[in-house]
Amino acid sequence: MFCSGTRPAGHWLTRWTTAFGLALCLLATSGAARAEAAPQLPAQGVYDDCTPQKSADGCASRLQRLSAAGFTVVQNMGVGWQAADLPTTLLYANTAHANGIKVIWNLRPGMSDADLVTVVAALRLHPSTWGYYISDEPSPSDHNEVATFSAKIKRLDPTHQQLIMGCGNCYGGEGSVDFMANIDATLGTDIYPVWEQAPDQPIVAKKVKAAAEGLRRVTDRAGRQTVVALQAFRWGDSHFDSIATGIGQASRFPTRREIEDQRNAAIEGGHPDLILWFTLNQVIGWEPGQRRWYWQEPADAAQRWSNLVKGAFAPLPNKAPVARFTARTRRTESTSRAARSAPVRVAVDGKGSYDPDGRIVRYRWHTAGRRAPLCSRRRCSLKLRRGQVLKLVVTDSSGARASSARRVR
Repeated sequence: MFCSGTRPAGHWLTRWTTAFGLALCLLATSGAARAEAAPQLPAQGVYDDCTPQKSADGCASRLQRLSAAGFTVVQNMGVGWQAADLPTTLLYANTAHANGIKVIWNLRPGMSDADLVTVVAALRLHPSTWGYYISDEPSPSDHNEVATFSAKIKRLDPTHQQLIMGCGNCYGGEGSVDFMANIDATLGTDIYPVWEQAPDQPIVAKKVKAAAEGLRRVTDRAGRQTVVALQAFRWGDSHFDSIATGIGQASRFPTRREIEDQRNAAIEGGHPDLILWFTLNQVIGWEPGQRRWYWQEPADAAQRWSNLVKGAFAPLPNKAPVARFTARTRRTESTSRAARSAPVRVAVDGKGSYDPDGRIVRYRWHTAGRRAPLCSRRRCSLKLRRGQVLKLVVTDSSGARASSARRVR
């Protein structure tokens, strides 16, 4: 709505219509502010391992596929981080930007200072840059090296984020990054809970929520943003991970429900700014000639992609509303038995009711033995008898209900 006057202010009709229009605008905007919007999903992205120089289209089709599905971030481990790789890196950045994808550039402490200066000088100016991935699953002994590297990048690019991804699978969400909390970087943890158990078990959400809560405790203390990495691969497809964990061929790719359960648990436990799914190579497969020998090629790529997309972007589950009300009984001067048993006027107000992820759209006031509501407004004045039970039923914008009851005194 356009809320401004354009005619000369002196005319009485102009003043009236302008005032009337502004009043409508105020009503509209205040109403919009009162109605809570449905909760939004955090940004979601994926890990990938596609080297643009070795890809027939520079990995463009993968970026296009991600964008079409709704993903907005990629951390591509296959993009080179040396100055000599910069021309193809920038072509990849252009393609990502054209598809609305932000890139977390993979940098490592081992790169030379000359490469670091050249690469960051180019990437910090590019609109596709989300930030820099500076450490993957570090241990406490890596702290000083990561801190030094982070400080170098901060001097070259003080604007963009740096991401340290802790090993929640190793140390738990809190223990995976607590020792890195004094570094000025976004902190993340990974948790991959689908092993060899039967499908769709509560343990999946339980593990993710615990890790996300631990991460959140660290980031709340340190004032950092958060990223949670979740499972979109099969443990048995990784040679090294199978050996290290003992999780083998009986493992499986997460079901659609398990993808959704992971996402919901991460949001509930950690309220992350970003969710990353590991890894696109084990969902849609590798580019020709790029598969690393220690990873298997997924045989059911279409099903895996369907599970990931449908689970990651499923609507958030509705949270039930909370019903609360106040009741004020009008006092009577008489203390006779007849007066005590006579109906009294009760002022009720359901203002304390709320919906955590939407808004209350309906109020209904009931008493026992009566199906029809006594009143259908938030505030009502009711004639009731002392000792009667009064119940408020509220309904939210998604149709969920909640109730609260008390006895009239």
